[in-house]
Amino acid sequence: MPFSFLEILVIVIIGILVIGPKNLPGTIKKIMLWYRHIKGSMTNIQQKIDQTLDNELNDIQNIKQEPEAEIETKITKKAKCAKPKPVCR
Repeated sequence: MPFSFLEILVIVIIGILVIGPKNLPGTIKKIMLWYRHIKGSMTNIQQKIDQTLDNELNDIQNIKQEPEAEIETKITKKAKCAKPKPVCR
């Protein structure tokens, strides 16, 4: 979420008043490190969730396809048995 120029200016002014001009650069650096760490963690978590959901979706699709394959096999067997042969089991 991008910040407007006015919002950044207000944050800098409050930072100078609260933290002081000498400590402000170090504090901003620490905040950015924490922000990057949190953002990286959130990206990692999102990737794991996506991977888990993809695996679950694949499992569901496989479960759905199993009965379809069984039905197709039975139909194929019945079709083969329909041809004139002595005995079909």
